Amino acid sequence: MRWKIVVPLALVAVVAVVALAVAGGDSKEEKALAQVCGARADIAEQVSTLRGLTPATAKDQISQSLRAIADDLSSIAGARGDLAAEHRDQVQTANADFAKTVKDTLGSVTDLATLQTAPGTVQKAAQQLGATYQSTFAKIDCGES
Repeated sequence: MRWKIVVPLALVAVVAVVALAVAGGDSKEEKALAQVCGARADIAEQVSTLRGLTPATAKDQISQSLRAIADDLSSIAGARGDLAAEHRDQVQTANADFAKTVKDTLGSVTDLATLQTAPGTVQKAAQQLGATYQSTFAKIDCGES
């Protein structure tokens, strides 16, 4: 009598384990692309935040946004190796180009004196970042419609 109960339970357990493995088994490449796409979305959010800054709100927010963007760029760089070749080069180029733009445009507007004497500098730098985002990361296909 016990065998009738044990065998079906063992069979159910094996089927459940196999089903979970098949359903939940994202490849390294899929996980890497998801990581890149999540970081890409956060970069877009940070660029949007930077575009809305005023000289009064810029100093603290620029630092926060730059830290978030740096973390995103690092996350993307870390995931790059697990991407398929078709995405790997595109992501590398986008990451390098965007990082250079961040350094070139926002590196000069993080001190208080610049923020107070050149209010348009922040908006101009944010606009440049937005344009660079569109020409780099926005081109990466993350499957959204």
